[in-house]
Amino acid sequence: MTRKIFLIFCFIYLAVKVLSGQSKESGTIIHEFNLKFAFNQKIISRDYLNNDNELIKIANYINTKLDSINNGYIKVSLKSIIYEDQGSNILAINRSAVLASVVRAYLKTKYGLINENFVFGIELSPKGSDSVNIKFIPSSLQNSSMSSEIFYSLSSSKRNIEDQLSKYSKLPFVCEERVIEPKTKSKELPKINFYLLNSMNYKQNNSIKFNSTKSIENKTRYLRPIIGLNTNIIKWIGLSHQWQDRVVVPNIELELFFGNRSAITFSGELRSAKIFNNTSTTNWSYQSGVSVGYKMYFSKKDKFKGLYSTLFFSYRDFDRFNKEKSDSGLTGDALDLGIEFGYNFRITNHIGLIAGVRSCVTHESSSKYIINNNEYYLSSKIIENKLGNSNYFLSLQLRFGK
Repeated sequence: MTRKIFLIFCFIYLAVKVLSGQSKESGTIIHEFNLKFAFNQKIISRDYLNNDNELIKIANYINTKLDSINNGYIKVSLKSIIYEDQGSNILAINRSAVLASVVRAYLKTKYGLINENFVFGIELSPKGSDSVNIKFIPSSLQNSSMSSEIFYSLSSSKRNIEDQLSKYSKLPFVCEERVIEPKTKSKELPKINFYLLNSMNYKQNNSIKFNSTKSIENKTRYLRPIIGLNTNIIKWIGLSHQWQDRVVVPNIELELFFGNRSAITFSGELRSAKIFNNTSTTNWSYQSGVSVGYKMYFSKKDKFKGLYSTLFFSYRDFDRFNKEKSDSGLTGDALDLGIEFGYNFRITNHIGLIAGVRSCVTHESSSKYIINNNEYYLSSKIIENKLGNSNYFLSLQLRFGK
């Protein structure tokens, strides 16, 4: 009889231990940690602020709860913190996802976890940003506003970021839980968890509203240019800075866009005109040239429009003879180094107009010659450095991109 009573008490004791352990593991938030990131950095630095101590605490906790995590009883909650006024800034939202993915990759690599062990959310806070809050919570207490996936883009292109963020059914905005105790002791009135942000459709200070994921800033999508083809209309219709010189000059410029505001340009032109009066009074004007330049736009990132400046270098060769102006012709080549200022007007995503002016310093090496009985005789050589003529332009641009 005594033995039976002893066994019953042992069974009751073990049952109570198991139930209390399950209650403890499933009814409370077990541990919480915070990892900080330096400005504009995407790596976990142990030496930065209190990261070293936090990583040690995380290791101690996971080593004791690894089985519960692997079995799905405990979820790893990753909550990226951004400033509350950045709630509509897709760059800030994307960075928060990137930082969370860095923490997830670290924990997966070090402890053998998998993506299914994690949930992700974004919290708007007035206190700061560039930090990831890590909580180990029972699966039953998982916040429904959080996402089981982390979507982000490592590109700075706004379109690429929007494409990644659009994969969320709703952006995983969450807020720190605030538990309000009921003033009455009535058993019918439970504790209430308030979440300030639990979906994409929210307002902050009655001014910010998300209507859809793909239109995060309520702006139309634009073309991210890769290449542009430009041609100077003024030269095609036979005008130049020398108004008396009505000569058509075929020309083309290739513009390669890169970075956020930069472009490299390559251009060429061929001017060939011969005017026949008779054999002894033939006038001509030939010129060909190539140019390369570095262009910097002053508009917002990735827009590639508006005011810009270009530093360019060009090479030209020429041969000119005009009997009415001089008895001698001039042939040679020239090197130009100059700067260009202009404005890029966008008509559509693919079509635009560019207006501006350029000026340069010129190193010119030329030879004068005279013509006698259809024979050419060298008269003199000239080498000079001078301020080149200012040249205005109005170009049509076709853009191609994605």
